Amino acid sequence: MLCGGGGTIAFFALRSSGGEGQASPLAATSNFLNAVYKEKNAAKAGRYVCAAARSERSIDRKVDEVAEYERRYAKAPRFTWDEPTVESTGKKAATLSVTIRFATDDDRAATQRLEITAVDDNGWFVCDVRSVS
Repeated sequence: MLCGGGGTIAFFALRSSGGEGQASPLAATSNFLNAVYKEKNAAKAGRYVCAAARSERSIDRKVDEVAEYERRYAKAPRFTWDEPTVESTGKKAATLSVTIRFATDDDRAATQRLEITAVDDNGWFVCDVRSVS
């Protein structure tokens, strides 16, 4: 239900390197989630995505999907989440999980659990986001 339900949020086209590597996988994930769900800023979200997965079109599509979801449920819609949990970490990759919650003032609510892979490439970047049950 939440933003298209299950499946994978895909970021698959190659682009030039760039972006802003973060000090930790948690920082990369938190900044990415804020850019997508709070700020609805695709350009900013793209700065936290690894070069191998950075697709302007895919990021734009996801941000548009979040904004449309808010427009559809106009009773003070809001996305929230607790701090992402680091499930596993290695030298160059980490897996995090987070549950995104959507709620409105007229008591509509939905949740979606995400599994996020972050990679260290001269700073940490989000490289994959999957919806999990």
